[in-house]
Amino acid sequence: MPLETLCVSAKMAQQRADKILSAEYPDISRSKLQKLFDNEEVTMDDLVIAKSTILKEGDVLEFPHPE
Repeated sequence: MPLETLCVSAKMAQQRADKILSAEYPDISRSKLQKLFDNEEVTMDDLVIAKSTILKEGDVLEFPHPE
């Protein structure tokens, strides 16, 4: 799977990680996003994050884009 990188903008800041990813990647179903978080595949600064993590401007998320 290709690795996606997302830098959180000021517009996206102060929202939950799962909400940001679902808004920025509408082609990925919510259930697939849930699996990424459940499988600890969403990271920030090489650390696994929870779907409820509140992100700030400049945070960089990485995750495999499901096919």
